[in-house]
Amino acid sequence: MVGNIGGSPGFPRVFPCDTTAASKLPPEPFPGRPTMHWKEAIEVQVLVRENNVDQALRVLKKKMQREGIFREMKLRRNYEKPSERRARERAEAIRRTRKLMRKRMEREGY
Repeated sequence: MVGNIGGSPGFPRVFPCDTTAASKLPPEPFPGRPTMHWKEAIEVQVLVRENNVDQALRVLKKKMQREGIFREMKLRRNYEKPSERRARERAEAIRRTRKLMRKRMEREGY
């Protein structure tokens, strides 16, 4: 086995990673906080006008509903196996296409 020192046949030898590479990483996106995924960083802001907290809460709930935060919270409440996730997403896609086809039938008639 010439040229293949310490490795298995047919594969090159793997050397340890360069430890200085960690210093070349980009800066933290949210300093001081644990690393977050971009989807988890949705910021929703509502202004309270004239101390009307009830109206501000209604606006906040509507914005959160539009962003899909409530749906995301419900999905993350329990662990979802990858196979269950794929099945759910497939069923959602089928439902979406059927709804689009129904709307097209109403509008265009075919």
